[in-house]
Amino acid sequence: KSCLQDAIIDQTQNAPLFPSIHCDGELPTHLITMQTFWELQKLQPFGRGFEAPMFVGEFLVRQCQKIGANQQHLKLTLQDASKLHRAIWFNALNDEFCSLPFNKNDSIKCVYQLNVDSFAGTKNLTLLVRHAEILETETQNA
Repeated sequence: KSCLQDAIIDQTQNAPLFPSIHCDGELPTHLITMQTFWELQKLQPFGRGFEAPMFVGEFLVRQCQKIGANQQHLKLTLQDASKLHRAIWFNALNDEFCSLPFNKNDSIKCVYQLNVDSFAGTKNLTLLVRHAEILETETQNA
């Protein structure tokens, strides 16, 4: 075995390797705020073994558009039970020729992090989407 293989086995404890997303659970919609973001920032530094908080939530897609030089990122407007949220999903698409993964008014479940975006002296809460998928409806299951 190589030193690299030994290091991998040591770090993974021989656990099977597959893509996964660690999530801290659902954040109540009334806590998706700038204040919550700043409270979470007090817990830093984040890193291996103490990752930045990630939450799961269900939203209605109100807007979805490709952005970026290669059209690989998505700018989203997501709606929960009470309000609209700005969101961005970096590297959501493989290239500019990929179709959008969902449409306006689709219900999605996504994993996200709270972030503050500063532009022209204005700070806005933004959801950094890490993964999203369309929620199945009763008609899709029938």
